[in-house]
Amino acid sequence: MTAFFYAGQKDFIHQLNQLSNSATVQQSYYGVSATVPATRPDGSPRRVGDRYFDTTANAEKTWNGTIWFVPNLSAEQLASPDGTDYMGYAPVSGPAVKVTQRLRQFDMLYNPIKRSKKIVIFGSSVAAGYGAKNMQGWAYKLSVALAPAGYSIVNKSVAGNNAAALMGRFYSDVVSEHPDTVIVGMSLGNEGLVGSVNKEATYNAYINGIRALVIMCRERGYKVIVAGVYSNNQYTETDYQYLLQADQELENSDIPYVNFLGAVDDGTGKWRTGMWDDALHPNDAGHEAMYRAFPLSLIESLTSGLVYIPEFVNPRTIAVTEMLNGAIPIRYTSENDFGSFSVMCRIRRTAAGLSGKPLICMEHSSGVFQSVRLRNSIDVLELVFGNGEGGIVSTVSTSTFDEHCAMVTFNYFSAEWKLYIDGVFQGSAVSTPAKNQSYDTVVFGGRSDNAGFNSNGYEFSDFTVWRSALNQEQILEAAQGRISKASLNMYSPVVDALVPNGSRLVNLAPSTTYGRIESAGLVTFPSRQVITAPAPNSLVKTKSNGYLNVSLLDPAQPITASLLSGGVITAPGSFVVGVAGAGVQGESRHIITNNSIFYKVDGEQGSALGTALQIRTHSATNRSINAKGSVNTGGNDYAEYIYKCNGCASIRAGQIIGITANNTITDKWTDSIMFVIKSTAPAFVGGDTWSDGIGMEPTALAGAVPIQPTRRADVAMPHPIPDTDPAEYEDVVTEPGDSDEEWAVKQATYGAALAAHNVAVQQDVEAMAAFDAALEAARQKVDRIAIAGRVPVNVLGAQPGDYIVPMQDGAGIKGIAVREDDLTMKQYLQAVGRVISIEPDGRAYVMVKAV
Repeated sequence: MTAFFYAGQKDFIHQLNQLSNSATVQQSYYGVSATVPATRPDGSPRRVGDRYFDTTANAEKTWNGTIWFVPNLSAEQLASPDGTDYMGYAPVSGPAVKVTQRLRQFDMLYNPIKRSKKIVIFGSSVAAGYGAKNMQGWAYKLSVALAPAGYSIVNKSVAGNNAAALMGRFYSDVVSEHPDTVIVGMSLGNEGLVGSVNKEATYNAYINGIRALVIMCRERGYKVIVAGVYSNNQYTETDYQYLLQADQELENSDIPYVNFLGAVDDGTGKWRTGMWDDALHPNDAGHEAMYRAFPLSLIESLTSGLVYIPEFVNPRTIAVTEMLNGAIPIRYTSENDFGSFSVMCRIRRTAAGLSGKPLICMEHSSGVFQSVRLRNSIDVLELVFGNGEGGIVSTVSTSTFDEHCAMVTFNYFSAEWKLYIDGVFQGSAVSTPAKNQSYDTVVFGGRSDNAGFNSNGYEFSDFTVWRSALNQEQILEAAQGRISKASLNMYSPVVDALVPNGSRLVNLAPSTTYGRIESAGLVTFPSRQVITAPAPNSLVKTKSNGYLNVSLLDPAQPITASLLSGGVITAPGSFVVGVAGAGVQGESRHIITNNSIFYKVDGEQGSALGTALQIRTHSATNRSINAKGSVNTGGNDYAEYIYKCNGCASIRAGQIIGITANNTITDKWTDSIMFVIKSTAPAFVGGDTWSDGIGMEPTALAGAVPIQPTRRADVAMPHPIPDTDPAEYEDVVTEPGDSDEEWAVKQATYGAALAAHNVAVQQDVEAMAAFDAALEAARQKVDRIAIAGRVPVNVLGAQPGDYIVPMQDGAGIKGIAVREDDLTMKQYLQAVGRVISIEPDGRAYVMVKAV
C-alpha cells in the first residue's frame, strides 16, 4: 500500500525513463539536424507533432502537417545546446534523465514551482456569469474556492462568442496572460444550433472548434479543461440529441471534461425548473449547480499535454470479515460539498442471514446530515432515508449471492434520489437533506450515525464518485465497466494488495482526494486477474465472457472452484474440461456437488448426428450412464433401428410391416415370418450404428465474411498561419487519409479475401451437401421399429380391448381389429398389439405385444 504513496514519484519517473527510450518517442523526436528532415528517422512519413532540433536556426521545430515551425519556447526550455532539458530530480537508478520538449509535461507534474497558478476562463456569456446576481456565476464561485490554494482566475469570456470568435482572440486574450490552465466554456447555442438548417455542420463547428482550441493550448504548454455542454430552453428534441452527442463525444475524448449537463439538464435539453434566469442562461441556482460539478482538485491533478481517459480495471476485491459494530470500512470525503452527484460500487453478499447491513451511506463530514443509505433488507437491495422511512425498494435479490453494480444519483436542486442496479433503473424518491445540509462524504460498508451495524460477509470493489448526476446511458456504461471521466472525483478499483486500518485507497481519478480505510478486519483478494503464485487457500474472484484458462503450478494439487450457495457459472461459449488423451479412464473430470460426476472414459463416441448430448462409453464395462433413479423422456415406446430388405418401399409411422428370416424389414406378406409396427414417438432407440461409416458432420471452414474496407479521409484542423498578425488560420491535415496506392492495396486485399471466402463457402456447401446426401442414403436403408411401449397403428374401426392382427393385402400387409371373443390362437400369436384407446384421427392406439 505505502509503495503507491512514498514511491509514487519514483514510479512516475520510472515510466518516464521507459518512455524516453521508447521507439515511439525516438521516432517522434528526430534529434539534431542541420538539414530539413523529409521523413522520420526510420524512413516513414512525417506526422503532425514530430520535432527535431535545427542547429542552423538553433531552435526546436515542430511539423504541423505542412511546414516545420518554431513553437514558442522559453529560455529555460532552450537552455541546453541541443534543445533538451534535464529533469530537476534523479531517476530511480542511473544518470539524470534527459527529456525532450515532447516529454516536459512529465517534468511539470512533479515540479510545480515551475508553474504559475493563473487560470483563464475562456468562453461565452454563461462562463462570464450572465444570469447570476452581480455576474457572480460558476466561474466566480470557482475562483473563490481556489483562492486559498493560491490560484488566481482571469475571466476572458465574452457574451455571444462562438468557436471562431474564441480562436480569433486566443493570442490577444489568453496567450498574453501566460496562464497555467485554460478552462474553455462554449455553448452549442452560440454556434447557431437553434433554428439551424444544417445542424450537422453546426455540431461539427462546435466540436472542431473545441478540439482546435485544445490543440492551441497544448502547443503552448497550457493545461486545458473543457466545461461541458449545458441546457437552453429553446432546444428542440432534435437539438437535444446533438447536445447529448456532443456531451458523449467530449466525454470519451482525451480532453479533461466537466459534466455540466448532468447538473442542470431536465431530461429534454432545457434548464431544470428553478435553475434558469432566461432561456439561454442559468440563474444563481443553476450557476451553483454547475460550479458544484467541478472537482476542485482536477486543476492540481492535471499535467500539460497529458490526458485522462479512465480505463476499467478490477484487480482486487475488498472482503469485510471481522469488522466491529460501528466501525467504518471505507470513508471518502470530497474537497468541497457535492451538488448533484453519483456514487457507484460493486457489492456481493457471501452468506445467508446478512440483512440490514449498510452498504453505501451518504453523509457530511460536519456530522450534521440525514443518513441516506443503500442496504440489504430481507434479501433485497433498497435505498432508505433517515431511520428507514420511505425510500426505494429494488427488485434485485441478494440471496443468489451474485455480484451487483449499485449506483445512486442525487439531484441536489430537486432533492430527487434515483437507484440503479446493474445499470437498470429501480425507482426514485424525493428526500431533502436535514437542515438543507449538503453531502460531501460517502461511506462504503458502514454508517457514522449508528454504531450498531457492521458489513461482515460482504465484498466491495470499484468505488466511484462523480460530482454530477449521470444519465441513463452513462450509468449503463459504468455498470459495464466504461467509466465516465466527466466530473469524476473518485475511482478506486482496489489496486492495493493490503488495506490496513489507517491506509488509503489509490484514486485513479484526476483528484487529490482519497478513500480511507478506518477499520480493521478488511482483506483483499484478486479478481479477474492471473495469479502465478497464489498463497494456500487464497481467494480469487473472476468473471469471463470468453475462455477461462486455469494452469496448475503443481499438477499434484487439485483445483477447487467453490461457488457459495446459489452461485452460478454462465458460459456463453464453449466450456472445456480436461485435455484430450490425458489421464486414466475412471478419473473424475467434472464434479457437480450433490448432483453428478463426469468421468474420463476411453470408449467410442456416440453417433455424430445432430443431438443435444454426446457421451462416450467406458471401454471395459461398455457403460455410458449410471443412474440411481428413473430416466424420464417424452417418448412412448422403445424402438430399434432395423435394416430394410431390398425392394422395401418407404414406411409410414404406425404402419404394420414384417420381419424376414434375415432380420430385415419387409412390406411383403409372403417374405414375413413375424409382424411389427413402425415407431412414432420413441423414448429410447437402439441399434443407432447405421451412420457410423459416414463420419463426422463437416465443420464450416469459411469463417466470417471479410469486412469491406472504407477509404480513410484526411482529418483537417485549423492551425495558425505563421507570421500573421492578427492570427489567420488555415485547415491543415493532421491525420492523412489513404493515398491512392494505399486505397488500391486495401481494395485488392479485400477482393482477394472475399474471393477466397466465397471459394471456402462453396466448399463448405458442397461438403455439407455430400454429407447430407450420404446421410439420407444411409437413413433410407433403416427404420425404427417399436419393440415395446405404446404406439398408434394405422387401423381404423377398432375398439379398446381389440387385438390388431396383420392380414395379407394383395402382396402387402394390413391390419384388422379382432375382438377378444373372436380371436384364434394363430391370430393371437401374430397380433402386434392390443388397443388401449382411439386417436383423434380414428386410428387405434395400442400397447405393443411382446413376441
